Amino acid sequence: MKKYYSLKLNFDQIQIIKNKFQNFIINNLNSKNKHIYFIIKKDNDTITIFNSGICLIQGKKIEKNVLLIFNILNLNIKDINLDSKSLDIFAYKNFSFFSNEEYDNIGSDEVGTGDVFGPVVVCAVFIDKKKKDFFHKINIRDSKKISSERIFKIANLIINHKIPYIVKILNPPQYNLLIRTNNLNKIKALMHNKAILDLLILLKKKDVCVIVDQFVSPKNYFNYLQKEKKVHKLVIFKTKAESHYLSVALASIIARYFFLKEIEKLSKNNNINLKLGASSVVDQQILEIYNKKNISVFNQIAKCNFKNIKKILSDKKLILVEEKN
Repeated sequence: MKKYYSLKLNFDQIQIIKNKFQNFIINNLNSKNKHIYFIIKKDNDTITIFNSGICLIQGKKIEKNVLLIFNILNLNIKDINLDSKSLDIFAYKNFSFFSNEEYDNIGSDEVGTGDVFGPVVVCAVFIDKKKKDFFHKINIRDSKKISSERIFKIANLIINHKIPYIVKILNPPQYNLLIRTNNLNKIKALMHNKAILDLLILLKKKDVCVIVDQFVSPKNYFNYLQKEKKVHKLVIFKTKAESHYLSVALASIIARYFFLKEIEKLSKNNNINLKLGASSVVDQQILEIYNKKNISVFNQIAKCNFKNIKKILSDKKLILVEEKN
């Protein structure tokens, strides 16, 4: 299994690394990634130094080279942190370098569409080049690749750092009402457009490029918005954009944070520890909730058009909501 570790270096540290590993630097002239400064191949590990200052170490047994770099640079593990607490350098994460790390753009992403319980949440966030060092320090990745505990930690750092963002939350009752006459992709398009427009107002900007995690073709996206008075059209659509664009990964984390907060709230208000996702474990919980509570509770806590709910309740000859195709 491949392991990854990354750390942020300054110019002097990069030059030290370059000098120490001079004999292991490979020819990078053919690289298509303009963000790469140079690449080192040593002990079957790949050490990539990016123009941004990020040092990414990859391989199956990277402990030796991680420790070697720490020793060469006279670094203390406590120097590498998120919130002044030391990190375990061997607690590897699924680090993924963003192929597009341009700044001064907006990323927009949604979460909750694959979860039976809880709302749909869309977040649009603006990344400013002035905050570049901060973004590198907290090592942002797609929210689906990190734990809920880390989501809360990173999101709080982002919010406290006053990064401009707008969040739109469509709670279950609103969702269940809208899904009667709209399909999910239209609902998402409306939410993304509204979040983007509100963020542009907050920023007092107009011509800002927006990257949206693609869930439908651009043609259909704009068709869904044709009746809207105002539509932001400077949009780049990219599938799995959260793995390619820093701004979308950031939006994914903030959206996930607010989604989890809403799940906590619904769980507390209904005295139920609501499960995430739409697995068989959720099916079992749906049945338990049905047996313990009134059927109307589903409209308050769940997306009632999900097959998980429809299947179980159809066996009881009960229908809560029909979805618009």
